[in-house]
Amino acid sequence: MEADGALRVVETRFPSYGAGLPSQAAGKSEDGKWMVAPGGQRLPEFSFFISPINRASLRMRARTLDLMNLIDSGDVVVVAVCRYPYL
Repeated sequence: MEADGALRVVETRFPSYGAGLPSQAAGKSEDGKWMVAPGGQRLPEFSFFISPINRASLRMRARTLDLMNLIDSGDVVVVAVCRYPYL
């Protein structure tokens, strides 16, 4: 997360265009997978479809969330930053 609340997406890969790839696909990675926001593009939010095909996970620093175990297949996930007061 950036200081202004934007997300800096370092890398997002999808094995095929039909695996819930968001509409903002920008090309392919060196290993031939579709990429969203290659090069660390800043985004206010991004969304994708949960499917066993794409084996979705979300990595933030050293922590990885296996989204397939947290969210039902067929749902759409929207990733965005929200600030909440500590108290």
